[in-house]
Amino acid sequence: MIKKIITRIPLLFVLSLGAFTLQAQTESPVPAQKSTPPKSGFTISGPAGVNISGPTTICKGGEAILKAEGNYESFEWNTGVQDRFLRVREEGTYEVTVTTKGGCRLTTSVTVRVLPCI
Repeated sequence: MIKKIITRIPLLFVLSLGAFTLQAQTESPVPAQKSTPPKSGFTISGPAGVNISGPTTICKGGEAILKAEGNYESFEWNTGVQDRFLRVREEGTYEVTVTTKGGCRLTTSVTVRVLPCI
């Protein structure tokens, strides 16, 4: 079942998984020649159905493999890698955006720390 969402606030929080239809409209009428056709899909940021698995701490000089979990059409990490897996050797926040078969984009991130390890 698709849920229809109508809101006057330019911010929307989605707290459950499911299919949604988002309808946007301006306060005043827009002339037809200046209107833009709606884009398919939308982006949801946060842990909305996509998870990253893998170690979040590594020893200096070591590495970890992060994995974007789930059955998605495509994957893109903030490093530019377009794959389900990401090899990391440096401390930082790693973000992945996945695209569903329906065109929705989901984004989540994880922070990896590097420890001195003796």
